[in-house]
Amino acid sequence: MTPAEILARNRRLMRELLARPESAAPQRRRVLLLAAMAAPVLVAFAVAVAVSPRTVANVAVAAGIGAGVPALLLPCALVVRRRADRALAAAAAPACAALGGAARRGPCPCATG
Repeated sequence: MTPAEILARNRRLMRELLARPESAAPQRRRVLLLAAMAAPVLVAFAVAVAVSPRTVANVAVAAGIGAGVPALLLPCALVVRRRADRALAAAAAPACAALGGAARRGPCPCATG
């Protein structure tokens, strides 16, 4: 294949990737994962309130939950971000390879992967 054919093929592939609508399945899976991560913390809070609703310990439990929910959800958010970065790098790699001889203003985005 000539460089022009490779470039045209890569452009076509990138246009197809960009034109695809985002699937709802990953979004549902993400919501289910977040619910599964947050459920134990919420159950612990509900048990603490039901067992001893008038003690000061409930305030401590609530504060712990307030700190615990973001601490539990942060790793999930980081994993989602890393997967998105890897997918972008994989999609950009063919285009970067095709433009290897072209003058660029900045570094190739797939070189940071």
